[in-house]
Amino acid sequence: MPDLPNGSKQESKSNTDASGSSENEKLAEPTAVKETIRERIMREISQNPRWSEAKPSGQGFVIVGERPSSGKPAAFETLLTTLRQDEPALGNLSVMDQNWLVTTLAHLIQIDESRRVENVFGDAYCIFEVGRAYFQCLAPSFGTYLRCEAVSEQFVPEMGAILTPEKRNRLMQEFGFATPGYSKNFSQKIDIVNKEDLAFVARMAFRVLRDIYDVTDFGATTFKVSIPEPAKPVSIQIHDHR
Repeated sequence: MPDLPNGSKQESKSNTDASGSSENEKLAEPTAVKETIRERIMREISQNPRWSEAKPSGQGFVIVGERPSSGKPAAFETLLTTLRQDEPALGNLSVMDQNWLVTTLAHLIQIDESRRVENVFGDAYCIFEVGRAYFQCLAPSFGTYLRCEAVSEQFVPEMGAILTPEKRNRLMQEFGFATPGYSKNFSQKIDIVNKEDLAFVARMAFRVLRDIYDVTDFGATTFKVSIPEPAKPVSIQIHDHR
């Protein structure tokens, strides 16, 4: 996928394995794109008014810009607390942690729903960023998966001090990421069938930031979201020359 704004190449939209992309996906990929995901998202945000950013407030997150369209707190709580089989529990969560998970899920739903809008051909994505650490997801317009990435030292050199061999192994063995290669970040594709799958991604993002990148203050998170504009319909005039 084209480089996600934070250092990964946007691969033909998908989140399942780190290697296999179909021929159709390869054809759909942008060519010769050198910018990172972070660079791409910042460029597109500067050009596109349909963006949103969440910044921490005293009691949770205040959404600036477009608000996610669906989901109620109670429904979100159910989604976020329903774990997959063998998925470890998140443990004791503060109010801020819980608010973070709700906000993350709302943004994931937003980018997933955006590709179901008629005449939308661009990719939607969001970044969950705390200091120099980040977790980001891209929702390809033609796919039914998310491409998720966790920052590596190849994109942010400072991460080299945090990503010990043990943590790198956890990213691969426990969380299912592939090592940096085509993307500069750890990456994987995750199939999205329903909101339960999006809630799983939200929990994964939380655990990766907390357990791998040692994030303790989720109130310091900045969320960046980019939603593509629907293409304008083209009118065709037919002239009768008889």
